[in-house]
Amino acid sequence: MPDLIQPSQVAVHVYINGELLVQDRLGGTNFAGDTTGIYPWRWDTTGLRGEQTVTVVLDPDDLILAGDETVENNTASYTVDILASGERPFRETATSWLSRDGRYATVHVLDQTAASRDLSQLVSLTDEAFEEAIGRLGLTPNRLYDVYFIQRVIGQGGYAGGSIVLTYSDRNYAGGIMRQVLVHEAVHLLDQQLAPRAIPFLREGVAVWAAGGHYQPEDLGQRMAALVQAGRYIPLLELVDNFYPAQHEIGYLQAGGLVHYLVEQYGWEKVQAWYGGMTAEGYTSHSAALDATLQANFGKSLAQIEQEWLQHLSQFPSDPQATNDLLATVRYYDMMRRYQELHDPTAYFLNAWLPSPQEMRQRGLTADVLRHPKAEINLLLEVMLGAADATLLAGDYQQANVILNSIERVLESGTVMDPLAKSYEEIVNKTVTMGFEVQRIEMNGNTATAYITSSHRIYLTPLEFARATNHWVLVN
Repeated sequence: MPDLIQPSQVAVHVYINGELLVQDRLGGTNFAGDTTGIYPWRWDTTGLRGEQTVTVVLDPDDLILAGDETVENNTASYTVDILASGERPFRETATSWLSRDGRYATVHVLDQTAASRDLSQLVSLTDEAFEEAIGRLGLTPNRLYDVYFIQRVIGQGGYAGGSIVLTYSDRNYAGGIMRQVLVHEAVHLLDQQLAPRAIPFLREGVAVWAAGGHYQPEDLGQRMAALVQAGRYIPLLELVDNFYPAQHEIGYLQAGGLVHYLVEQYGWEKVQAWYGGMTAEGYTSHSAALDATLQANFGKSLAQIEQEWLQHLSQFPSDPQATNDLLATVRYYDMMRRYQELHDPTAYFLNAWLPSPQEMRQRGLTADVLRHPKAEINLLLEVMLGAADATLLAGDYQQANVILNSIERVLESGTVMDPLAKSYEEIVNKTVTMGFEVQRIEMNGNTATAYITSSHRIYLTPLEFARATNHWVLVN
């Protein structure tokens, strides 16, 4: 959209088969900075079946002239195939929202999912995560929170606003350690009491610091030193003003690393006082706000703090394991997001729709956090990403990169020619043929274990495979 046009100036009409359904305006931007308009649950498809034409018209009266001289590009049409309600799979028709209170939060899950199967453990895990976040921040919660565990991967596997939404799936290709991610998001909720106007760079930095790492426990000083030594450091002026579009893992690590450094130098009490009063209001940019508030609270500019921090990091000895872990983690998540862009686009974090869980629960809606692509290419790449994540967390960086190499070849070519990918594909296809859905595959030379579920069973069942000549054979 041209810079001189404000989103609120742009009218939007949405038609279904020529009938006006939505008459509204654009409403904001996503993490990528793109203008968006979201009109949730405005189309009731009850009684409809077959192909329906959806037409979106921006500026239907062509009132915007400067920067939009061509009226022909204001309209886009799509065809949507609506299936009969009786064709919905069993697990979708049988599910509903379940809730259980813990000490700090009410946990909400969908019945007939992995989260409902493990509900008791998730309530305990949520309490533990909040206790850790409360201890790090030194805050007392002012309300009972809501935590939603969903079957669907959205973005990096979790987000927080007024509540927490986390992916909990047996085939969670977003990876990481659940407790770590849960502490991170719990910090975001508690943080609203402490720093309601903080800039994203600092908000995410405090969450990474308080959780003791991003996706797993990490030595933030050593990991930052590895980042600098690997030549992947992003100058703070560039990163602070362009935080979310920056490489995700690097941006979050640098934000958490800077907070970690400041706490080491000045103590959490002083950092907390600075952070709690942080705001970008009245400044031309987030970096300008950061620079001014650092000077006001610590007597040093952003450039001085950055120079001293980098000097501090230069004193760390080289740690090959920290470097290998960092680079493999960055590569894993770059590959995961490339998969989302190509094969699960509504999950891609920069333009993902983050639905309101409270409204879904109130309306009894489940499909938005239950449905996800299940073509064989999705099953294949998701179990391979899961296998790469498992080897990465186990510290086997060489094998993690072997699997990532195979995934990359599939993503680049669109075909499965790589021998390792073909092995995964054969096992995936065999489980699908037997009527199962594969959730995880563990390869071990000439043997493999596939963990499967079925349409009527949410408990994982292992199937053992062995390689016979050039094919995989079920042996149990």
